[in-house]
Amino acid sequence: MPEAQSVIDFVARCFDTDDYSDLTVKCRERSWKVHRLIVCSQSRFLHAACTAGFKEAHTGIIDLDDDDPVPVEVMLKYFYTGKYNEPINESKDLRLQLQVQVLTYNLADKYDLPTLMELAAEKFRNTLNEGSTAEEYLSVVRNAYIIPKPSNALRTIVIDYARREFQNIMQSPDLDILRATLQEEPEFAFDVLQSFVKAPLRGYCSRCGPNQEAKALQACCKKCGKGGISVRN
Repeated sequence: MPEAQSVIDFVARCFDTDDYSDLTVKCRERSWKVHRLIVCSQSRFLHAACTAGFKEAHTGIIDLDDDDPVPVEVMLKYFYTGKYNEPINESKDLRLQLQVQVLTYNLADKYDLPTLMELAAEKFRNTLNEGSTAEEYLSVVRNAYIIPKPSNALRTIVIDYARREFQNIMQSPDLDILRATLQEEPEFAFDVLQSFVKAPLRGYCSRCGPNQEAKALQACCKKCGKGGISVRN
């Protein structure tokens, strides 16, 4: 489908040019010239701002000063490409990447963009698995808990990572950061505790893959080493 692809490529290139733009999106010190047909057709918020008698319909300027400009740029690029594109893709700073991914997820939730939420969540999961340090991981927990349950996919990703890496985190130099995070975000503390209570054991299954719930077939007494001990008190 070369003709269809050329149209997709043309639309994507429109983000980088002011040609035929008829709307300006401003966010703090940043601004972007965009096209109403492309952005308003994909966002009910932007559509309403430009059609429901608000001042933006007359000024042609939409102010998003309450948001962070980096995830706003990710969102606008998504309108043109259908992809998740970070302005910091070349950065090796995993902490910065994680922060942008969480903020983008929260922004997509705010503006009702479920596909962008899915893309940001998947990017977040992949970045965590690239070898994030305990400090990098813990730095984004609070922002990952901004959206209430049950729609927040970031919470599941955060808890799954905690289950896999909790022993390493407990042995890391960042133990004080963990303690502070648990105190400042009690829902995170509860979710971690609940995860261990519901599934005390997890491991790799050759059929189902990593991080699977497991049952202990036999336990032994840690004091004397005798097998067959009951797990009940």
